This record gives sequence, structure tokens and C-alpha cells, in this order.
Amino acid sequence: MGIIGANVVQLILSHQAGGAGGASNPAALLSVPDIHKGLMNQEEGSADSSGKTIDRKTLEVLLETMRCDSTGVVDKVLCDDKNMSTRSPHYLVNKSAILQAVRRRLIHAIAEERFGYQSARIVELLQCKNYLEQQKISDMAILPAKEGRERLYDLYQNQWVDYMEVSKRGDFNPSNTYFFWTLSTEKLMENMLNAQYGTVYNLRCRYLKEIADGKSLLDFSHKITGAEEAHKFEKLSESLDRLDNAVLKIMENITVLGIL
Repeated sequence: MGIIGANVVQLILSHQAGGAGGASNPAALLSVPDIHKGLMNQEEGSADSSGKTIDRKTLEVLLETMRCDSTGVVDKVLCDDKNMSTRSPHYLVNKSAILQAVRRRLIHAIAEERFGYQSARIVELLQCKNYLEQQKISDMAILPAKEGRERLYDLYQNQWVDYMEVSKRGDFNPSNTYFFWTLSTEKLMENMLNAQYGTVYNLRCRYLKEIADGKSLLDFSHKITGAEEAHKFEKLSESLDRLDNAVLKIMENITVLGIL
């Protein structure tokens, strides 16, 4: 949605902050005139307002585009307006939808890292469609039926997906049985969180080992004068920084996975 879209979201969020922030709290909602006025105030107080100006009509189109987007960034509620004889549209940021979208992208990224792009595509389809028939999955992922079946089985073995059998006959003959696959959300969240916790533990163990191995360098860093010792200290510092950043990234993942 660009800079203006980001400014709109930030403006509405700042208004929602500290309150219930939902449709049941009219004070948390902003009308189009209020949003437009807020954007104009932002522009006046900004040193660089290039590319941030928007007229009322374009703002209305932008808000509707954000509402109809697959993520559903904002919601629209019709409220009584004291300045109007009819109910007017007010908007609020759909925090839950945004968090869900962030989590979907994170799950896709982890699936791609572990199982490859095509399997991640299958995971993405199941996140969007819930239950899908096995052949339909292969068709939508543009995969040969055999490869689609193998990738689904691999995901099943790793407890990412589950399936339901629907047979046209009582004997569940495979040739007359349909397999409907779904993302095993509860198992998946538990396994992913456990894996992330394990990764944090391993990173912290590595961090402590680096500290122990480089104790003399760290204790006497203020006395380092030689080029060789300075180089060793720089490498140790870089390694510790990388480990710290990796832990922070994993903790972000844990927050996103566990927040909903």
C-alpha cells in the first residue's frame, strides 16, 4: 500500500492504542474525514512530505482497497455520526488479521527452509483452503501426482499435515477412496514452537561456550595492544553478535507463532 497506506495504519493504530480497539468501542474508530485530517497534520509536521499527500476521494479508495485485500488490514464499521443524518463509515486496524498473515508467511518460510519450495507451496495452499483433495493439491501446486503424494507423505511424517479418508465403498478400497489433506495446526504449532525453543537453547549453549573459550580476551580487552590479539577479539565479538542476533530472530518467531 506504500508510504500513505503505512501512515494510515499507523494513524488508526495510534488512535486505537490504550482502548478496546474494536467495533464495540466507537471511540476507537476513525471516520474518513478524521483520517484525512490526521494525515494532513502529519504532512504539516513532517520535514519531508513528498509523496505523502492524498485527497479525500483517493483516501476512500485506499481504505476500501485495504479492507478488501486478502489480509484484510482494516475493517469498516457504520456508525452514527453527529455531523451527518445517516450512518457513516468508520475504520479500525484489524490486528488479528495482520498477525495471522505474519504467522502464515513465517510458517511458509520455515516450511521452505525445511522441505523446499514445492512443499512450502503445499503448506501455503492448505493454510488458505483448509481441506483439499490429494489430486487437487498436486494440480494447484503444479506438481506430478507422484511427487505431490510423496511431498504430502513427507509432511505427514513430520507432523505438519493430516488427512481424512472418504471412501465411495465400505471396504475403503484405495482405488475408490479420496484423501483430503489439511494442515495439522495444533500439532504443527506445538512442534514448531518446540523446535524454536530447542534452537534457542543450542544458540545459548554456543554463546556460553564462546564466552568461556574467550574469557581471557574479554577480561583483558581494555589491555589489548597487539594486532593478533585485536583480530581475535574482533572475531569473538562478531561471533557473539551473530549469536545474539540469531537468538533475537528466533524469539521473534516464537512470539509470532505463540501469539494467536
